[in-house]
Amino acid sequence: MTADSLSMRLLRFTRNDSRQPMNHMNNLDLLFHPRSVAVIGATDQVWGGGGLMLKNIMMNAFPGPVYPVHPSKKQIAGLPAYASVLDVPGEVDLAVIAIPAAAVPAVIDDCSRKAVKFAVIHSSGFAELDGNGKMLEDEMVGIASKGGPRIIGPNSMGVYSPAASLNTVITYETIRHEPGPIAFVGQSGWGTENFVRVGMEQGLRFSKVVSIGNQCDLTIEDLLEYFGADPETRVVGGYLEGVKRPGEFLRLAAEVSRRKPVVLWKGSRTEAAALASVSHTGAMATNQAVFEAGLKQSGVIMATGLRELINLALALTCPVPPRGDRVGLLVSSGAVGIASCDAVESLGLKLAVFPEGLKKQLYDYLIPMTSLVPNVSNPVDMGWLPAWGSAEPYLKCLEMVLAHSDMVLFMCFTPLDERLLEGLRRVQDAFRKPIVVMPGHPLHQRAGMELLSKNGFPAYAYPEDAIKALASLWQYARWVRSQNGSPLP
Repeated sequence: MTADSLSMRLLRFTRNDSRQPMNHMNNLDLLFHPRSVAVIGATDQVWGGGGLMLKNIMMNAFPGPVYPVHPSKKQIAGLPAYASVLDVPGEVDLAVIAIPAAAVPAVIDDCSRKAVKFAVIHSSGFAELDGNGKMLEDEMVGIASKGGPRIIGPNSMGVYSPAASLNTVITYETIRHEPGPIAFVGQSGWGTENFVRVGMEQGLRFSKVVSIGNQCDLTIEDLLEYFGADPETRVVGGYLEGVKRPGEFLRLAAEVSRRKPVVLWKGSRTEAAALASVSHTGAMATNQAVFEAGLKQSGVIMATGLRELINLALALTCPVPPRGDRVGLLVSSGAVGIASCDAVESLGLKLAVFPEGLKKQLYDYLIPMTSLVPNVSNPVDMGWLPAWGSAEPYLKCLEMVLAHSDMVLFMCFTPLDERLLEGLRRVQDAFRKPIVVMPGHPLHQRAGMELLSKNGFPAYAYPEDAIKALASLWQYARWVRSQNGSPLP
């Protein structure tokens, strides 16, 4: 497909995008920072439905009033229960609804009369099921459109907002409410939950997370626009199966990407997967080739699965962009150096070429400290430096290599602790270049990897993942430069 033909197809894509957001509202603050929550369908049974939603909210110490709603119970989980949301004594910013699908339209009508601001519909059995479910969904949306709540879902796991101590996404456990720079919207409860669970273990920290479900009202486009303007968010991540307004999505993706990175995993890439997505969230597939080409033109970084999505989101939290594509490899293993070289070339990066003066400087510095003869070409193999002494020999070599590279993979056996973090900050402040880290023994350094990653030094267990991280940083920096003439500061 030529660039001209692609541009024409994208233009038609946008013009044919006639579906517009219903009752559009940019301010979703009370969705992520509600002052009160009602759980409609709450029970004492905590293994699913409303009981699970209520348990998640209470386990994670939401600080505002929580109102269980059940037609016959007077008390649930030690809290006063109400027969209807209309009986709740205070205002309700967010209603979490987990009842049979057929009963949802009437409850949405009650929420409208109560002036509930937002409703998360956990219930399934709507457009993802069949035509009757689609009619039920349309009825519900019609009621909400007349001044009722904005809806997330149906078929949604809800919201995780660390700053508000609000969690309905991560089930059966209390999680750390440690806010961070990453926002996420996902069309999969499993994908959303595990992006947070696994990502948190690797050092990701989140501003706002939402499981979007069927997108009957609020859509991925609405969330992308909101996250793009959100000062608490520096990286936007997402899992897509289908979008409601593809032309608008591409426009928003380009607009947001000029300010902050957007990284997406796009499902439904095959015919079988597209059919599965219809029964999953009712998602209707777009023209896949044209849409993916449009995403790349819009500066979006594309992932091929959950693991890569987490890795790339982590990479894009790096606070400094590369100014070029020359990679320095500073390692303590020949195999890691070889694997990294392969990855550099296959991903379109370049190995930095080191001058003879640098090679001599590295050799003279390393030879008194290592029992192996160091390799001072790129990759630099530092040999067996003392692993449990000072981190300064590693940091000194890092300074030398960074002076002649645009970005560096730094692989070491020294502990990934506060002392090393302080040294890495000093080096990065001096050179303003990306550093990704790989420990020699990742199974024993998980806590250290998390420490470095959440402080701007993405850490990976495998060299291929580390180099892919650097490639994504360069891809994004190069796209930003093409848009405004210079990389992000």
